[in-house]
Amino acid sequence: MEFNLHLMRHLAVLVYLNEHPGQYEVVSRILGHRKVETTKTFYAGLELDAAVRRFLETIRAKREGTRLLATGRGGKLWLGRGTR
Repeated sequence: MEFNLHLMRHLAVLVYLNEHPGQYEVVSRILGHRKVETTKTFYAGLELDAAVRRFLETIRAKREGTRLLATGRGGKLWLGRGTR
């Protein structure tokens, strides 16, 4: 496999998009593309796994926060009716 600057450019974009899924505008500016559509044509979808992972982490965190709010002392579910 030949390793050159162009391949390094693609790798840098992949690393960035894995950390920041969907941030094509930033990538487009860094790469010097005149239109963000050019960037999307070449890079859209490469970060799908990272986007799904970030989505699931967000949902899990929200669920955990909600669960913690719903529990009372002793870890029992608080129903809001004066009983625990």
